[in-house]
Amino acid sequence: AEAAKEDLDIPFLVGDISSLSSVLDGKTYDCVLCIGTSLTHAASIEQMRHWVRNLGTALKPDGVLLLQCQTVDNVQPGKSDPELQVLRVLPGQDGTEVFLRRTHYRWQENKIEKLFIRVVLSSDGTIAEERTTALQMIRKSEVQEMLHDAGFSDVQTYGHMSMSPFVEGESDGVFVIATLQDNRRTTNGCT
Repeated sequence: AEAAKEDLDIPFLVGDISSLSSVLDGKTYDCVLCIGTSLTHAASIEQMRHWVRNLGTALKPDGVLLLQCQTVDNVQPGKSDPELQVLRVLPGQDGTEVFLRRTHYRWQENKIEKLFIRVVLSSDGTIAEERTTALQMIRKSEVQEMLHDAGFSDVQTYGHMSMSPFVEGESDGVFVIATLQDNRRTTNGCT
């Protein structure tokens, strides 16, 4: 819709990151975006490694990957007390919507459990909806290692998409700009 508003003819493809080759049909691109902590939705660290390699197969030699994901570099190891955070409050004509997030770190499982809650307060009563998702715990150094193992070089890491510096112990995520090496197809096992 946004592309159409700008009168841009951009083809969009939808597919599973686990099997990009079936969606891309051999096409490669100058740039790939993997944002919104998509990577950490993997079932395991090994699956994350597989996904990163797959992202590389979508790139031309010297193509650029822009990757964003949540990390646990800012969390005290072993911390398990759930945190409740108000994300947004939207007043409206029919009531007020409140969006909350509860984050629970499950260290033994290497998972971050996120419970998203939407509450609608109105004169007709209160409605609440919730959705839970689990993310893989990962540190910035592990993201960098995955990228290097998949054939990426010139890996630049930031604390945010605004390209602010990554601050150890404070940044809750990493934004990475990485270039795929020319020889990746032989170094990372991708075809």
